[in-house]
Amino acid sequence: MKKTILVLLFCAILTATVSCNTSDDIDSVNVDTTTAPVTTTSNLINHQNKQPSENVYQDVINQYQELLTLKKNNANYEKIYLSSNEEGNEIQSAVYHAILCNNPEEMGYAMKDLNGDGVDELILLNEDYHVYAIFTAINGKSVVVDASFYGDVNYTGAIGSDGTIYKHGYGKGENVYGYSMKLSNDGRLSGIEFGCSDVDIDDPAVDYYKIENGVRESIDYDEFKRLNDAYYETVGNATDLTKQSCGNFVRMKIE
Repeated sequence: MKKTILVLLFCAILTATVSCNTSDDIDSVNVDTTTAPVTTTSNLINHQNKQPSENVYQDVINQYQELLTLKKNNANYEKIYLSSNEEGNEIQSAVYHAILCNNPEEMGYAMKDLNGDGVDELILLNEDYHVYAIFTAINGKSVVVDASFYGDVNYTGAIGSDGTIYKHGYGKGENVYGYSMKLSNDGRLSGIEFGCSDVDIDDPAVDYYKIENGVRESIDYDEFKRLNDAYYETVGNATDLTKQSCGNFVRMKIE
């Protein structure tokens, strides 16, 4: 009888031990029952580029600060621009034109993700939120998006809350010129551009055009006026729109 009890007791202990070990093994394995996200090439590139935006654009910010400091101290900063521009330095050319007509102590920048890729674009502007140049990051390197916002008189630029880039002014081979563009992840702009060949935009005799999806076509005065009026109705005050959309202004520290 004692042997029978001992055998039964041993079997019970053995069964409990196996059961506990099995439970421990199951608990030690982390089983993720959620669906794993699909990694696309686009997502991978965006994730790799997603770093502190100021670091991405450090080359631009360094040149920006250098030229602003040189201008403030009345040094001949134009020589630096000209020598760099001869080498095809598009970034320094963009920075130079940004500071051309401005008080260095009023200049700074703002950051905003314009194309939704998770990396902010760099926008050079003054304390009144007048836009002068826009840069994006492609594969971790700074690329000029648009740097033709020359002077307060010739051009006005604005950034919309949805990332749309607006510009209106005079130049580019046309006397009146404007566009509303979206930035793609590869740095290209797409949207609609319009203009006319004479400053007197109310003169029906001048040539009017629009470019949409890369196709240029002639338009009549009524169509041009509709596009021009719609631009101003959407943008309103360009600097106010940019201030509302881009948030904090970062003033450059100039010695």
